[in-house]
Amino acid sequence: MSYDTDTRRYGVGDLAVVVALVVAFDAVVALSLDFPTLRLALGLPVLLLAPGWAVVAALYPRGGDGADPTRTRAASTPSRGASTDPISPVARFALAVAASVAVVAAVAVAVNASPWLIRPLPMLVGITAATVLAVVVAGYRRFTLPAMMRYSPSVPWRPVARAARPRLSATFFLGILLVASVVGATAVLATSDAVKAGTNDQFTEFSALTANGSGEYVTANFTDTVEAGGSLYFELANGEGARTDYTLVFVREAVAVENNETVVQSATERDRRSVTVGAGDTQRVEFEPRPSGENSTVRLRAYLYRGDAPEDPSPSSAYRSVRIWYDETPLETASSETAG
Repeated sequence: MSYDTDTRRYGVGDLAVVVALVVAFDAVVALSLDFPTLRLALGLPVLLLAPGWAVVAALYPRGGDGADPTRTRAASTPSRGASTDPISPVARFALAVAASVAVVAAVAVAVNASPWLIRPLPMLVGITAATVLAVVVAGYRRFTLPAMMRYSPSVPWRPVARAARPRLSATFFLGILLVASVVGATAVLATSDAVKAGTNDQFTEFSALTANGSGEYVTANFTDTVEAGGSLYFELANGEGARTDYTLVFVREAVAVENNETVVQSATERDRRSVTVGAGDTQRVEFEPRPSGENSTVRLRAYLYRGDAPEDPSPSSAYRSVRIWYDETPLETASSETAG
């Protein structure tokens, strides 16, 4: 028995490809593989074609043949179960793209209404679940049809060979231009993603907050909070694309103004914390400062490092740093300043 006959009989070749694409893309994301081109090559069909193809396959399980050719002409009757009329390959592809957009949008709405909100991992889980469910339904509906009536994609080699023969016409050159545009756009996206992945840009947001009377976190009232003996909160928003270990170092600095410049007279490390934040997650670290009670102006400097921190932290070695002024002075008002 030939391969074509087997494919026609079982009619699941395209569904197997859809599942393989989704599984491969999930594996690349789960393993955090640093291959931007591979992510793009798998991500585009998974987001723009795979979910919709599975949905359309479930809605239209029949192929182009209207009856089972193994039966006699007089006995040929419509199949039981899946009775939807077949559609053309062009219509199937167009509907698949439109359905993919609809599936991704529906998953986004569902995830946004969930406790996880719209983040890469919940979105990927939702799209995978929707695609696999549609594949299962599509497989079941195809198997309710006779073997020769099931949709099974095949490559029309003769028409393809005829189309491959170049004909110097306006249509030919427009087709070449279209293909070149698609390839160029893909190359630009892959290159920009690779450049972004290879740079040392800071993707972690680091900020200082206080809690107001209603329990909301705000970037204000630092001096009043310190004088009242309240807590400061340092928020880390991990946008690195992977689970990351951080170290926070809190240093209390006594400063003075000499020759119109702020000079650190003494620096004392108050605390050092190790924090692990998942990809796309946000975490707050609480710190309890003490009022200055000193003659000189006092401020807190919080240093953020990816991984371990050195024995002597400094603004130049830190990944991020935040300053909180304990006292108001004529030159500097109590505020939070992010550097990095």
